[in-house]
Amino acid sequence: MNDIEFLIAGAGILGTGGGGDPIEAMVYAKSLQSMPAIVQLEKLDPDAIVCTAFMVGSSASFEKGSSTALLAAKAAFEGLVKSKVSGIIPVEIGPGAISEAIKASVMFGVPLVDADIVGKRSAPEVYLETTTLAGIAREPLAVANNGGDVKIIESANGYKETESILRSFAIKSGGCAYVIGYPMKVSLIRGVVGEGTVSLAILLGKCLGKPDPIGEVCNLTGGSVLFSGTVNEVKKEGRGGFLVGEALIVDGKSEARVWFKNENLMLWVDGKLKACAPDLICMLNTKNVYGTYNRDLAKGNQVTVVGIPALPIWRTKKGKELFGPRAFGFEEDYVDFKVSL
Repeated sequence: MNDIEFLIAGAGILGTGGGGDPIEAMVYAKSLQSMPAIVQLEKLDPDAIVCTAFMVGSSASFEKGSSTALLAAKAAFEGLVKSKVSGIIPVEIGPGAISEAIKASVMFGVPLVDADIVGKRSAPEVYLETTTLAGIAREPLAVANNGGDVKIIESANGYKETESILRSFAIKSGGCAYVIGYPMKVSLIRGVVGEGTVSLAILLGKCLGKPDPIGEVCNLTGGSVLFSGTVNEVKKEGRGGFLVGEALIVDGKSEARVWFKNENLMLWVDGKLKACAPDLICMLNTKNVYGTYNRDLAKGNQVTVVGIPALPIWRTKKGKELFGPRAFGFEEDYVDFKVSL
């Protein structure tokens, strides 16, 4: 039960400014009487089926995890899948995503898988997942809202159609909705998804009370400090089911600009692109080293920006095409921040 608070805190670092409301996630975590078992993928039968549960929507929405929505999605999903589910794998590593996966694990009575589908981070679009690179189907899945309305997707013409359907349902539902789906055989996702990432988040959470927490975070992740300063300006708006905006951070004569779409995706320092997705751009509160949540980011915040290398599968040509700057409408190419240091 101590680990679950560390888990939420560490997920707030890897969440890169998104990944769900950290306050709501921590409140839920502290309300639990028990924690589901955590199991590594290699400990599961290769033929076992795991699935995921997550909330889709904009970080601009104040997520209120509804048991009505989760139960409705669960009932619909169980009607679609004929095989027994052996575990819940978090869709991504972020505070809300982790708490939702824990909730589903408890409701299904199965372990929480020590892995995630996005791969050691959070991402805005649903299709920005390592399983997309491997061509692994997400369907069938069920999505439900707080009113109990349910939509079932048994198949789709590509990952962008799935994204469009889920995003549209979430917008019409007031900004967010619950998804349960992605029934996947363990043997298909070994070596594809981020493995050991739940354990990593717990270790990161434990760093926060140490004498040099930012140094500890960098040591655990292979990360590097890219900038540190004061947030001088924040612009953000809800757009198309996402929270889109940018933050200007100043330190003396130098300045950094972070562009986000739910998550932090681009970082410029003194006008030059310094880091970008799929690598992680983590804005940490300089004083307590908790990850900043972009919905709550405000002028005057003291932040330290840490870059963390993405999983190797994201750093492939195909990965950078799917999740790099040009995928978000920028004309710049991917920049490896580790090379520029």
